[in-house]
Amino acid sequence: MNHPPRARKRDMIAPMAASAMRGIGSGLGAAWKFVATNAAPEPGAVDAEEDYKDAVDLRTSCVKPGPDPNDRASSNRPFCFRVISPAVSLSLQAESEEEMRGWIADLQGVIAELISLGPGPFPRHARSGSAVGDVGASDGGGGGARVPENDARTRGEDPRETLASIPGNSRCADCGAADPDWASLNLCVVVCHDCAGVHRHLGAHVSKVRSLALDADAWTPPVMALFERVGNERANAIWCKRRPDANADPVASNCATREEALAAISNKYVARAFVDAATADPGAMEAAAAALDCAEVLARLAAGADADAKRAALRAAARRGEDAAPVIALLLSNGAAVAGEDDANVSVDATEQGSSARTLAIVRVAMEAGCGLDGVVVGLLRAAAEARGARFQVSPAAVAAAAAAAAAAKRVSSGS
Repeated sequence: MNHPPRARKRDMIAPMAASAMRGIGSGLGAAWKFVATNAAPEPGAVDAEEDYKDAVDLRTSCVKPGPDPNDRASSNRPFCFRVISPAVSLSLQAESEEEMRGWIADLQGVIAELISLGPGPFPRHARSGSAVGDVGASDGGGGGARVPENDARTRGEDPRETLASIPGNSRCADCGAADPDWASLNLCVVVCHDCAGVHRHLGAHVSKVRSLALDADAWTPPVMALFERVGNERANAIWCKRRPDANADPVASNCATREEALAAISNKYVARAFVDAATADPGAMEAAAAALDCAEVLARLAAGADADAKRAALRAAARRGEDAAPVIALLLSNGAAVAGEDDANVSVDATEQGSSARTLAIVRVAMEAGCGLDGVVVGLLRAAAEARGARFQVSPAAVAAAAAAAAAAKRVSSGS
């Protein structure tokens, strides 16, 4: 394939950005071709002068490195990446790894810029994303193309259908648009793709936005269980509890511009203007976590729980074993730390002296509650630890101690 010069490719970003402001991303250029089956283009299949104008709404798109893991035709192609939107998925191939990384960085920059644009119409869209319901996606556009073994796709589950029946989920939590198919994993709300763009503008430290249709790897059993236990109705009862009119339309329902929507949604989740501050009780959150009450834990988090309260709640949940996975997922997505200052004293006890492995305190708690090393809870803790740069390892002594503790607890529960 004859590729245009790199400078020409970069120059195409500007018209693509301008077009995306109107909801269309086009002009990826003669080097690239949209393939309906999500496969990378065959060499020589693209006319160098052909002008492709496949519609891509970049405001609600994400960029993923690697080919589509489900497409055998492109699985062995090097330097591939994908632009995934609710409407279509583009599989693209660069000439080198450096060029691929450059494209990914440029596109992510364009997407961020589009989201942060000033006043403009705030459109209302019907349900989107149904055209591409089986595309794997990694966290935030990075980290490769590996998909967890037990995500929604491998289970044959469509998160949109499963969550649509939960009270309040038939409408966007923020503007009331019908059939929302995006969600904020840490705020526990299901939103439309226009509001999802606003959530992205708030930043991942405020809202971790994922698509119900595209981000199959995000919808693991613990996350699905969490959203099934909360739902928009209960979530909005938390985020809008102190709103003057409890029966008022959603906060962004009457917004005419993105700027107005950003202000309304920011007031709801950043300023937390309508949250009941009286629920900021560390002891109450720990009790709610121990009771595996996801909605109550969310209420305490919304009220501004500090790091110590989150960690205490994480321990309380871990003591409940594998049943606590949804609560643990909620706490971890809201910044609960798996490693802390107490690990130097709590996780290294006499059984581990002289061992090169040091087991995190929270992992010991979970294992003593019966969680296996290959179980969901330890998997969540491992992923969180590694994402934060904490060293995750488990000593043989900790495994033995956990087995003994679990056996003792089983004897007590059976009355023997």
